[in-house]
Amino acid sequence: MEAGSVLHPEVVDFSVTLSLIVTLLGLLYWYSVYPFSVLSRCGIKHPKTVPFYGNFFMFREGFYQPVIKLIKTHGRVCGYYLGRKPVVVIADPDMLRQVLVRDFSSFPNRQVRRQRRPVACGRRPGGTLKRCPSHPSWLLSI
Repeated sequence: MEAGSVLHPEVVDFSVTLSLIVTLLGLLYWYSVYPFSVLSRCGIKHPKTVPFYGNFFMFREGFYQPVIKLIKTHGRVCGYYLGRKPVVVIADPDMLRQVLVRDFSSFPNRQVRRQRRPVACGRRPGGTLKRCPSHPSWLLSI
């Protein structure tokens, strides 16, 4: 009996297709869950996440109240996932001073909000806004 007569092309095609689908689903699951282990590996407490979305749905009713609830539930140093991106919340003033002042250069991955429009100090005769060098946020619009 030959090996070719036992394995029909339809059976081989089906098994290859099935194995590719299972592999693809496994990789998709791994892709959706893997980034949500970063905070756990660092020892930071966080709420349970939803694949692909993280804790995004936690902020449906606003931002302030869910963060306060998160701090009360998980402690003064906790975190959440905004999509696939981990965010650490520090509510301890001494630790915050340590991070933002003393060890400022050791924490380069801070989220910086940039102001898109220049700060208006007044209008020029042509009707355009001028930049205000006396205001500290004028540098952010560059």
